[in-house]
Amino acid sequence: MKARSKIPTFIYYVILMKICVPTVIKDMLTMVIFPPLWVFLKELRNKDSFPNIYRIILNIILTSMFYFPGLVHAMTIMREDGPL
Repeated sequence: MKARSKIPTFIYYVILMKICVPTVIKDMLTMVIFPPLWVFLKELRNKDSFPNIYRIILNIILTSMFYFPGLVHAMTIMREDGPL
């Protein structure tokens, strides 16, 4: 018998099958790349536009302190209020 090539099977699964992607992937990518942008968008999309502007200012300050405090702050906001 002839051995099947692995490449066509891989292409079949990538092109024809649905790939499971989490719905919060855009939030996670935005948060990891630039946490203050995610906090700004979160406050912008709230019912009352910018109800808590201090979150944005605090996140900018925390991000300027070696990035990780701002990332942790954005993750806690996401955990409390949910994704965009």
